[in-house]
Amino acid sequence: MSHQAVTSHRAAFVALTALAPVSWGSTYYVTTEFLPPDRPSSPV
Repeated sequence: MSHQAVTSHRAAFVALTALAPVSWGSTYYVTTEFLPPDRPSSPV
């Protein structure tokens, strides 16, 4: 495998790995900032 292919593969892996925390963080932000404070976030 060439150096360019390894670098490209590594960049794709890092980007994919970064998606989970970004997704969780954005969901947490929306939940804490935009939902009314007197409402539960999930129906019980």
